[in-house]
Amino acid sequence: MMKITRDDVVKHFFGIEGTLDEYKRNEANRIGNNAFIGLYSYLLFSSLIALMFGLNHPENALYALLACNILTVVYGVGIYIMKASKSALLTENEVTSANVASVRKYNRKKGIQSAIYFGITIHLLQAVFSWVAGDGFLAYIISPFELIISCGAGILFGITTIFMMNAKISDIGKG
Repeated sequence: MMKITRDDVVKHFFGIEGTLDEYKRNEANRIGNNAFIGLYSYLLFSSLIALMFGLNHPENALYALLACNILTVVYGVGIYIMKASKSALLTENEVTSANVASVRKYNRKKGIQSAIYFGITIHLLQAVFSWVAGDGFLAYIISPFELIISCGAGILFGITTIFMMNAKISDIGKG
């Protein structure tokens, strides 16, 4: 059984390749603390506004708050973490010239795995949403059009993953 540690989660969340040394750990902690402070301030402010508007229009206030929370977490915090990680050089994958080809091959393998996982997950989630909306679960699963759409989304996700992983490679010369 695979044991997942805090370091594994931090490395995955911040996109850190290789070992998690003291510098990378401190920078990840700093970025995470800054993101938490920003989110905490946002949640206090947005909850207060939703409470004020919720007195007259509670349903609209709830939908607006949920939409703003999702957008803030995905775009606001996500983009901050990506930019801060890149500027702190946490995402650089330093590789010797001799190992660049093998790392690119590894990245292709991970991209293909990501494409398959993403395509299957999206297809199943869309089938569940279709079922909740009153359409048939099985009809969605076996629909050729929906299969093509899910496969296309998986392929695009895999290609994007490969490009992003290859962009993080930093050739440090002879090792």
